[in-house]
Order: sequence, then structure tokens, then C-alpha cells
Amino acid sequence: MVETSYNERALQAFLNALTEPALLLDRELTLRAGNLALAERVGLPLTELVGAKQMSFLSPEMAHSRLAHAQRCLDSAQPVVFEDSRAGRHFVNHVMPVLGDQGSVTGVAIVAIDVTRRRRAEQMMRDSESRCQTIISTCVEGVWQIDAESMTSFVNPQMASMLGYSIDEFLGKSMYDFMDDKAREVAEENVRRRQRGISEEHDFRFKHKDDRDVWASLSTNPIHGADGEYIGAVAMVTDITERRVLEQRMLQSQKLESLGVLAGGIAHDFNNLLVGILANVSLAERMVSQQTAALPLLAEVRRAAEAAANLTNELLAYSGKGPFTTEPVDLQAVVAEVSALLTAVISKHARLELNFASNLPAIVADATQVRQVIMNLVTNASDAIGDEPGTIMASTFVAHLDPGRLAGMQL
Repeated sequence: MVETSYNERALQAFLNALTEPALLLDRELTLRAGNLALAERVGLPLTELVGAKQMSFLSPEMAHSRLAHAQRCLDSAQPVVFEDSRAGRHFVNHVMPVLGDQGSVTGVAIVAIDVTRRRRAEQMMRDSESRCQTIISTCVEGVWQIDAESMTSFVNPQMASMLGYSIDEFLGKSMYDFMDDKAREVAEENVRRRQRGISEEHDFRFKHKDDRDVWASLSTNPIHGADGEYIGAVAMVTDITERRVLEQRMLQSQKLESLGVLAGGIAHDFNNLLVGILANVSLAERMVSQQTAALPLLAEVRRAAEAAANLTNELLAYSGKGPFTTEPVDLQAVVAEVSALLTAVISKHARLELNFASNLPAIVADATQVRQVIMNLVTNASDAIGDEPGTIMASTFVAHLDPGRLAGMQL
């Protein structure tokens, strides 16, 4: 009798120590024991709850649900877990069989655990992940995440599309699969910097699926685990290929402009020297007109000076510093003159071909300006060819243009 009393008191103390409602039902589904948390939850003293049949202290709907789970546990002798919500709170209910001395089921124990906070936290996490996923999927920049072995663990649609792949094709691939050997050397050093915890912004050259270059601006950050170890990196990636091409063209244009300024300065100074040389040659020719042996030598000096003057005019035309004078001009001769200079300034991958019509009439124009137009057209064509092999063809021909066609050619 004393032992039974002690066991009952120990059981009650254990039940009261639980912060969640707990109760014991016999096979007739009569409440044999409960705890203070249960009494507080239903709003009745514990002394009134013990002995209640069929969970009469609950609402009929709630009592019916719990009795059904309790009966299932009694019949199967197996634990039953079910969830329910009431009054804005969420519960996980554990129903355990109570075994007698002979191993038969003598009743069930029920504990209702309030998981409202956990469910809310899980829902908030799901909402946060959903928002992040939406933001990442819809942002303009590409997002690329790699693991500690530099394998792709995440990309958004923009990143995959930037290099010509689908997301499924991208995932699981090494980041080195999207670059050539030279770029890989740079990327391996970048990874070593991430492993040291260094974040940075830099430009990088990737390979598109169709094997063309894609230049991108990356803002890259390392990812660390709970213990501070390196577990990967994530990068925001912006396609700057078009900007890069424009910058290269601008740089080339600046180089040509600088070359033009240099050529113009040299030509201007050289022209001044030639003027003095030709003047002195003319004076010398008059002075030695009676000494015919010296005249051939002076004639040779004049021819050399005149040839140098023609070259100077070409340089002045290239630099845009030649004088403006209209006169009958042989267009084919101008193109032929300029072609010698053009071969030195166009792309080494480009080939210049000249195609002249026969019996082309002269035009009234400024030869210097015509040279400049020809140079601009050919250098623009050279820029368009870039590093690819190509042919630039300059042709002359006669065309008859009526007023309508002339009007259509106006800018």
C-alpha cells in the first residue's frame, strides 16, 4: 500500500514537471491521471478532471478526434502521432500505449506539444526563402554559387542564359568548364583568395556555349561554415561584353587619333623643310645653269624632294591638317596614293583590295579631304573586322543618280 502511494505521488510529480498537457486514459477511456498544464489549458481543477469519462472536459468535436486516436492506439498497441490546431495554436499530439505486467495494453498516455513557435519560424523561413528565390530569379544580374570543390551548386536563369545554358545544364558542373586554360589560371588564383576570406570585384572572361568570349564584371564573396571553414563562394555577375567591345573600339580610335596628331605634326615640320629644300634647289639650278654637269644631280634632288612632298601631303590628309583646295582630282590616283599608308594602319587580319573602273572621269574636290574620307571608311571597316580575317574592297565606278536617288542618300 505504501509502495503504491509512492508510485502515484512520483507519477503525479513527473506529470506536473511537464510544461505541456499530459494525461493517462484507461481502456474505458476514463482519465486516470493528468498534470497541472492540462488543468490550466482546459480551465478546470485537476481534482475535477480525474475520473472524467470520454474526455468530457473537452468540446465534443475535439473529444471525438482525440478519442478516435486513443482507441486506435489501444487496438494496435502502436504509438499514434497526430497534429491539430485550435485557438490560433498548433499542436503535435503523441499517443503511447501503456502496457501491463502481462504485456497487454491497459491504457494510453497522451502528451500535446505546442509547436506554434516552431511552425511560425518554419513558415517565416519558407517565406524568406521564397522571397530570396523570387529576388534572385528576377534580378538583372546573374547569380552563381560554387561549393568548396568549385562545383556549381546554384545559378539563377540570368546566369545560365548569359553563357548559353539551361539551369540543369549548368548545375553540378565545375566552374572551370566555362573558361579556357588561360582564364582557368586566373580563376584558380581567385579561388585561393576566396579561401583566404578575400572578397573583391573584378572583370573576367568566360566562354559561351557557342565558344565566343563573354566578358563579365563579378562581385564575389566567400561562404564560410559554422566553424569558419571555407565551403564555397557566391558571385553577382554582370555581362559587360558590349561595353568591353565599345571600350576597345574607343581605345583604337584614340590610338588612331594620336597617330594622326603625331603624323600631322611631323608632316607639318617636314613640309617646312621641303619648302626650303625646293627653294634652294631652284636657286642652285639658276646659279649653275651654265654648268650642265651639275644639273642632273639637282634634278634628282628635286624629284626626291617632290616625292617627299607628296608623302607629306598624304600624312597631312590622314591627320586632317591639309589645306582645303578644290580642283580636278583623279579619284583612282588618290585611292592608290592613300592605299600605301592604309596598309600600315588597318588590322593585320584585314586584306585591302582595290577595284578600279576604266576611263573614270576626274571629279572637282579637295584631294586632301577625299583622302581623309577614304581613310575614315577603310579604318572603320578595319575596326568592324576586328581580330577576324576579312577583306576590305575599295572600288571606283561611274553611276548616274537622278534627284530621287540623291534625295534617298541624304542623312
